[in-house]
Amino acid sequence: MAALIGLFGRVDPWGLPLVDAFGRALIGTTAAWIVLRLLPRAGLPLMARGGRAAMAVGASMIPAALDGWIALAAWAIVIVVALALGGPILRTAAGLLALIAVAAAAAGGVALVQAAGDIEDLQSQLTAVEDELFVEPDAVVTTLDRAEATIESARSSLDVWWARPARLVPVVSHHFLLGDSVVDSSAAIVEAARPIADTDAGELIELGRLDLDRIDDLSAVVAVVAAAADTGLRDLEDLDRRWFLGPARTEVDEALDELRERTDTLDKLARLSHDALPYLGADGPQRWFVLVCTPAEARASCGFPGNWVEFVMDDGATDLVDSGRINSLEVDAVEADLTLSDPPEFVAHYGRFDPVPTLRKITHTPDLPSTAEALATPHDERGRPPPHLIAAVNTHG
Repeated sequence: MAALIGLFGRVDPWGLPLVDAFGRALIGTTAAWIVLRLLPRAGLPLMARGGRAAMAVGASMIPAALDGWIALAAWAIVIVVALALGGPILRTAAGLLALIAVAAAAAGGVALVQAAGDIEDLQSQLTAVEDELFVEPDAVVTTLDRAEATIESARSSLDVWWARPARLVPVVSHHFLLGDSVVDSSAAIVEAARPIADTDAGELIELGRLDLDRIDDLSAVVAVVAAAADTGLRDLEDLDRRWFLGPARTEVDEALDELRERTDTLDKLARLSHDALPYLGADGPQRWFVLVCTPAEARASCGFPGNWVEFVMDDGATDLVDSGRINSLEVDAVEADLTLSDPPEFVAHYGRFDPVPTLRKITHTPDLPSTAEALATPHDERGRPPPHLIAAVNTHG
C-alpha cells in the first residue's frame, strides 16, 4: 500500500517518469517501515494493530504529497532516520551509494560546464544567422556550419560515457534534460534554416520584377523554421524549472523570453510573406498608395510624411503611376475645400489639427488604419481610382 501511494506522488527530482515513480515508491515504503519499526508490535489487540498500520500508511503519504525542494528535504529526513534505525550493512551500502552519487554528480557537473560553454557559443551563432539572413548568404552558410559543429561538441559533452551516471542523480538529471532540450531544438532550427541560407534576397527580383513563386516557396521554408522554433519553445516550457539552480533558472527564463519573441516574429514573417502575395499582384493588378516618412519630426505612426508615391503591382512587376512631395496633395486638398469626417475616433482626437488640408499631420495617430481611412477622402477627391492598399514606410523601411 505504501509503495502504491508513493507511485502516485508529485515530486520528480529526476525528471524521468519511471525513475521518479520508483523513488517515490521506495521513499513511501521506507517511511511506513520507520513507523512500524518505532511503534510497539507484540501483544497488541486487533484495533491497535489496525491503528498502527494506518499510521504507517499515513506516514508514507507525507513524502508523496509534498513537492519541490520541500519534498526533497523530507526525503532526506526519511533516509537519515532509516539509516539510524538500520544495521551497519545498510549504512555501509548507503555510504558507498552516496560516494558514487557524489562522484557521478561531480563528473556530470564538469560535462555540464563544458556543454554550457558550447551552448553560449551556439546562442551567439544563431543570433549572427538572424542578422546575416538575406543580407550575407555566404556568411550565413559559414555560421550555420559553425553552429552544427558547436551542436555536435555540446552533444558530445552531454553524452560522454563518464558523465552518464550523473543522469541518475536527483536534480543533476534535470540540468542534463535542459542541455538535451536546448541542443536538440537548436539542431532542428539550424537544419530548417539551411534552405533560407541558400537564398539571396537579390535572387527574388529578376529584371525588376518580384518572383512571386520564389517568395511563396520562401514563406513555406520560414514556416518550417518557425515550427522548429515553436517546438523548441514548448520543450523548454515543459521542463520543470523548479529544480534548476539559480544561474540555470535565470538563463532559461531569459532564453524563453527571447525565443517567444523570435518565434512570434518568424510566425508573422511566414504569414506576411504568404498573405502579401495578392497585394503584390498575384491575383491581378493592385494599386498602392504609400507615404514615405522620416523621423525628422515626431509623428506617432512612422514619422513626418514628406513624400508620397502611387504605383500598381501586377504579378510582381511595379508600374509607377505618380509621386511627389506632400505639399502637392495639400494644395489639392485646399483647392477642393476638403474636411475630415471619418473615422470618428480620428476626428475626435486629431480633428483640431486640421489634418486633411495639412496632410503632413495625418500620421499623428499611432493607429495606421485610421490614417489610411483618413487619407482615402483626399485621394478620392483627386479623381484617381481608389487604392487597394495604403501604407507608410520610414527611412529604415
